[in-house]
Amino acid sequence: MSYKEYTCPRCKRVHAAIPLADAQAAGGDIAFNFHCFACPTPTSKFVPAGPRDAPDGCTLTPVVVPGAWE
Repeated sequence: MSYKEYTCPRCKRVHAAIPLADAQAAGGDIAFNFHCFACPTPTSKFVPAGPRDAPDGCTLTPVVVPGAWE
């Protein structure tokens, strides 16, 4: 599955948007998947990432972005 990429508007970190079901299946703290991994910005504020927002080959942390998979 190809995940959509979203950017945190505050710190500009790019994340991979995963469906909520994937986050739940992975276990752990689901609440952690609803904000940026680098700052406290909620994923509801994220914007779609541009084609050059993340360098090729970098690792993107998974988050749940409301509306990304609806």
